[in-house]
Amino acid sequence: MFQIFEKDNGTLWVGGMQGLRSFNTRSQEVTSLRIDGSFLKDVTVRNFVKINANEFWMATNRGIYILDSSGLVRDKIQENVLSRNSLAANDVQALCKDLEGVYGVLLIKTV
Repeated sequence: MFQIFEKDNGTLWVGGMQGLRSFNTRSQEVTSLRIDGSFLKDVTVRNFVKINANEFWMATNRGIYILDSSGLVRDKIQENVLSRNSLAANDVQALCKDLEGVYGVLLIKTV
């Protein structure tokens, strides 16, 4: 387990080497969340950043996933060698947001 994130009152998102799970603290129910129609078994979830009430960014070993408040993927940002505006690598270690709303991304690029 790498990250526990309180999504809202009573719901936690738990990210780790086995993907992303939602835990309802009231009902004690655990749900594995899906991305692109499948479970995140091969995706290591490292970090979350809440952008606003309806948007969350998730740092993974396969890029950045942008989720809505229900945990559904709206978009993803990944390395694209044909675009100069893409990530430099897909192995995103952490995301952060400062008080002024400036975002930072920590990448590890192996050669």
